[in-house]
Amino acid sequence: MEENHDLGCCEHCHENHSEENTRPNKVYKWFFTIIFVPFCLFAISHYIQGQIAIRKGKWKLVFIREFYYFNPFSRENKSEMVKSWGLYDMVNDPFENNNVFEKYPDVVRQLKKQYAEWCEKTGAVEWDKVNIWN
Repeated sequence: MEENHDLGCCEHCHENHSEENTRPNKVYKWFFTIIFVPFCLFAISHYIQGQIAIRKGKWKLVFIREFYYFNPFSRENKSEMVKSWGLYDMVNDPFENNNVFEKYPDVVRQLKKQYAEWCEKTGAVEWDKVNIWN
């Protein structure tokens, strides 16, 4: 049973969506594109390019890029990107429900500094300094 991975937006969209399970295939592809792909585009995951995380002790600092695509039915025809940081206490909040970024600025500074040092040492690009629109 071969799975249909032609759109490749995320692994969750393709679970149990083989060609055998979806007949006729042309209708499935149309339905998949209209219904499922928009959910994948706005999903936030640590595995999407442009997101980073650094962890030290109980703290985890996460950098998230959220993309907002233009609405083809709107007069405003522009895309934009929102950058945001999150700090999580992995001992008391292992599911990352409470962003404590504002409460612990010293921890944030320390982890950002360590991330910048790691980027310099390894030659990695700091994602918050990349302008993808040019």
